[in-house]
Amino acid sequence: MSDLDDLLQGGERKPLPPPPREPNFMPLFVAALILVAISVGIELWWPIPNNTQPLPLCVDGIKTANCRLP
Repeated sequence: MSDLDDLLQGGERKPLPPPPREPNFMPLFVAALILVAISVGIELWWPIPNNTQPLPLCVDGIKTANCRLP
């Protein structure tokens, strides 16, 4: 007999590990729901003002933070 046969015959039997349990997605759903609720809340109670005017055109082609190029 080879050494491998000796190991297989005299080896200790180990129980099989339990089957893996299914993943729990509930914490991810709760986190996603909270983030969506925060986003909707910001959109409803802190909206972007829609009466903003476009920046004026730059004079002499010099661009500053208070004007835009044509």
